[in-house]
Formats: sequence, structure tokens, C-alpha cells
Amino acid sequence: MKILYIEDNAANARLVAKYLGLKNDIALLEAATAEEGLVLARAERPDLILMDLNLPRMSGSDALRALRADSDTQDIVVVAVSADAVPDNIRAAMANGFNDYLTKPLDFRRFDRIIDRYRPA
Repeated sequence: MKILYIEDNAANARLVAKYLGLKNDIALLEAATAEEGLVLARAERPDLILMDLNLPRMSGSDALRALRADSDTQDIVVVAVSADAVPDNIRAAMANGFNDYLTKPLDFRRFDRIIDRYRPA
């Protein structure tokens, strides 16, 4: 399984990289900006994108709109990742097209369930 994590916070990126590094069947791609993530998504076609919502210059929501507007990336599963745990904001993100939503700090049991849910057959 190929996962792209778009995250500008280096500590958060390292934590996810370390955790996913324990799993032999996952290849992790990383981007620190939405723009870099869009380029990687088009080039690498990951199975799952973990998208921080609060990115510099282009937000995670704007990046999602760009992914959904591109026929090459519109079907990629995109999971929002944010410290914002307000239920109305989570519902809004889901209504805007995210496939799922993870809150920070990550609950790794829930993280694993999301990975398993979207793992290619």
C-alpha cells in the first residue's frame, strides 16, 4: 500500500513515518506543502492521502478540491488530519469530500482501522 502524508509539521511527519515504518506492507511518501503533495499525488498515484488541513499557502481543503478536479487523482482516498476536533468542522470536512477524518494527536488504533478500510484488495 502506498500512502502520501501531506504535513508541514516536521514532528508530526516523523511520528507517522516512524509508526508506518513498522509496517512492512506500506510505502510512505511525504510532502511538506499542498503544492508538493499535488505533484506527488499525480506522479505516484497513492492508495491513500493523509492531508493536514492547516497547510501554508494552500489549505488541505483547497488541495482536496484540486485533487477532485483532476481526472488522474479524483478517485484517490483522502483523509483529513487535524487537531480540530469540533464536530461541526469534522462534518463540514466530510461534506467537502474528504473520505474520513483523523484528529491529532493520532489515535493509532483508529489510524490502523482507516488504513485497513482503504487498503487495496
